[in-house]
Amino acid sequence: MDAKRTTAALVLAVTALASASACSSSSPAGSAAASAASAAASAAVSAAQSAGQSALASASAAVSSALASAAAGLDVKKDVTVSEPAAASGGKVSSTVKVTNSSGSQASFLVTVSFRDSSGNILDVDVVTVENVRAGGTGTATATSHRSLTGTVKAQVDAAVRT
Repeated sequence: MDAKRTTAALVLAVTALASASACSSSSPAGSAAASAASAAASAAVSAAQSAGQSALASASAAVSSALASAAAGLDVKKDVTVSEPAAASGGKVSSTVKVTNSSGSQASFLVTVSFRDSSGNILDVDVVTVENVRAGGTGTATATSHRSLTGTVKAQVDAAVRT
């Protein structure tokens, strides 16, 4: 994929994430926006993978930046944990994302998880939505790589927002 198409995919993902982060997922429209943001970010990551490691790192940074700036105080990374990656079908890996809702009302969460090699290089990124977590409760989702990953793979929460 050429640089212009990669850049366009990244802009699309960042725009979608910013829009979804500003919406409330307690409504059907907010939930749909969060799902669309997740799909757009996944598409951007796939495009970046085709362009190489540098583009993948840029994609991850752009997604995290968009989430952080759109969140305006809703950053809840401290309320999210991710398990060690386990083997999934097709050589992919997956990790369980656990969110604790520390707010006083039901909420949904948009979480960016990166899969990294032993040197900390980004191998892949997934964006998951944990919907309708009751106040004080927990919810889970599964982050899965988009391609086969080999070697030592670690999962890391890069960004998390309450929507």
